[in-house]
Amino acid sequence: MLLDDALQLALEHHKAGRLDDAAQIYQKVLDKVPTEFNALRLLGIISRHQEKFDKAIRLLKKAVKQKPDHLEAYIDLADAYKESAGVYTDSLEQSEKYYKKALELKPDFKLALNRLGSFYRENNRLEDAASYFQTMADIDPEYSGGYSKLGATYKNLGDFAKAKEAYLKAIEVSPKAVLALYGLASMEKQTEENNYIKEMKEILDAGDLQAEQESQLYFALAKTYADLKDFDQSFAYLKAGNDHKRSSLNLDQARDKFFHNLIKETFNAKAMRKWGKKIDKAGLRDKESRAAFIVGMPRSGTSLTEQILASHSEVYGAGEAADLFYALFHPNGGVTADNFLHKTKKFAADDFHKLGEQYEELINRHSEDARYIVNKMPGYYLYLGYIHLMMPNAKIIHIKRNPIDNCLSCYQQSFHTGHTYSYDLKDLGTHYRLYQDIMEHWRTVLPEGSFVEINYEDLVANQIEESQRLIEYLGLEWEENCAQYYKTKRAINTASFAQANKPIYNSSVEKWRQYENHLQPLIKALGL
Repeated sequence: MLLDDALQLALEHHKAGRLDDAAQIYQKVLDKVPTEFNALRLLGIISRHQEKFDKAIRLLKKAVKQKPDHLEAYIDLADAYKESAGVYTDSLEQSEKYYKKALELKPDFKLALNRLGSFYRENNRLEDAASYFQTMADIDPEYSGGYSKLGATYKNLGDFAKAKEAYLKAIEVSPKAVLALYGLASMEKQTEENNYIKEMKEILDAGDLQAEQESQLYFALAKTYADLKDFDQSFAYLKAGNDHKRSSLNLDQARDKFFHNLIKETFNAKAMRKWGKKIDKAGLRDKESRAAFIVGMPRSGTSLTEQILASHSEVYGAGEAADLFYALFHPNGGVTADNFLHKTKKFAADDFHKLGEQYEELINRHSEDARYIVNKMPGYYLYLGYIHLMMPNAKIIHIKRNPIDNCLSCYQQSFHTGHTYSYDLKDLGTHYRLYQDIMEHWRTVLPEGSFVEINYEDLVANQIEESQRLIEYLGLEWEENCAQYYKTKRAINTASFAQANKPIYNSSVEKWRQYENHLQPLIKALGL
């Protein structure tokens, strides 16, 4: 078969999703012509999709070497590094480097501006993200997506005036700017006089939407009708949005239960006592740590708690940083969590200590001066055994919230990624009970005082008292800025941007009663 014919056949397989067939032909081409650019690049892309990051990066580096002026190849290489984050310590630095290389070659390259803006936004560098999205909007004023992403970034920066301006510009450019409509509805309280119900319904009726766009409109309409106190109509759209998202996701609850049980089996009481004695014998118990964690369910109050702590002069709020995953999985070859748990059973005290040093080194990039660097990745509640053994003096704060309110708040949120359990009420209740079970496990097997627990409802009712308790737990002196946390200007790249930028309000307490008639599957699944 001629080279061009082989590449054409491989490309047909590739476009049809037959990636293994395509990869086989690309490889045969490279066996004959190792420098063939298209085969290098396209096999690299397939390898990235298959999470074979070593191979993907090696192939894509060869591709850009063959064609050092090929813009998209640099984007492909940057994407591969970005998706490999947690496997290599320099993944994010390399990703940024190659996105910027594409821009060096073509400063008005919209794809690179978009990717780099998104990269910065995902990594909580929101001012940088806003700069690139603004450049993208300036270069192509007729592209509504640039304004929408700029609006979303300003929203997370807490600059709601600029966010609204950008969103409205997006709608001016394209009345079907779904992301902008969704952003406005989520950011502002909607009223009878000021809402976007008509516009959103017209877009839905016209059809021809991507699945994510359709679900975003359902969630935006649900929020709007909730603001208007029409809770039955709100729930109807809420269920439509969740059903729409759930239909495209794969949730394996048996797998979730297996993983939770594997954690409990690995960090059982006997093992924790054994490891604890080894840590004491090695003299590692008293090592100071700058690490602090806020854990719990999503939508439980973790962002509010972080904002209060980050208002202290000696605390840096790092947001939902993946540093713990990097520390755990990078030094061990990017293994799966399951395999790593099995490997952990043979750990010595020094193995945990080395992981702790890796984590402490990673968090230095956030701040070199802060006494504590707070990581508020809620799902780290699964890994409290690791955290305690890696860094016995790390501070851990567990935020609890009324189970029905917490689950309803998850159900009302269209998450960007993950949380596949959150789009069905029964699934939510089942997952919440797994979370409760593993937290009870940590209360049993971790030494007393390993973590402190705060009730969201108590924090709302007695903000000063509970905030002082948190600051005291960190061993710091109280500062009045923590009482006026909403005046602290910092990026909040989560769905909780609104509450963290406002004085305490209690409208989220007992909120579930507004939807009580619709929540019976959840209440039953919670065992209440």
